[in-house]
Amino acid sequence: MEAIHRYIKFYIPDGISMAEIFPGIEELIDELKNRGYSIGLATMMEEGYAKQTLNDYGLLGKFDSVKGASLKIALSKYDLIKDCMREVGASPQETIMIGDGEDDHNSAVKADVRFVAAIYGYGIDRQYCIDKNIEFIEKPLDLLNLL
Repeated sequence: MEAIHRYIKFYIPDGISMAEIFPGIEELIDELKNRGYSIGLATMMEEGYAKQTLNDYGLLGKFDSVKGASLKIALSKYDLIKDCMREVGASPQETIMIGDGEDDHNSAVKADVRFVAAIYGYGIDRQYCIDKNIEFIEKPLDLLNLL
């Protein structure tokens, strides 16, 4: 908990303003919505900060579900994925988890949902995907070619 509070102490005044949207994300979300997909966000960022960040970028209203970490109870990425699925009424067969970290991949496997690695992110690279036989995209709009 001490580490979390230190992180928050930094994040609120400085870190939140450092967040950037990957180029093509808004276009991808709009196209997926046009195709009838529900969009959820499962993030280890504290939920209130996640929603505030999305709101600041004008994206919050494009999401059908936003689930984030809690400062009161321990939630795993798996828990957040399942919560998003429940909220939008999606089965594992109807769900795709796009993530950029090993925890994203492991949580998707545990939730029995398809995983696509975003190698433009922070934690998974092309070689990891090749070694583990994981589908990957190099930029957000590449996802449209996999659907």
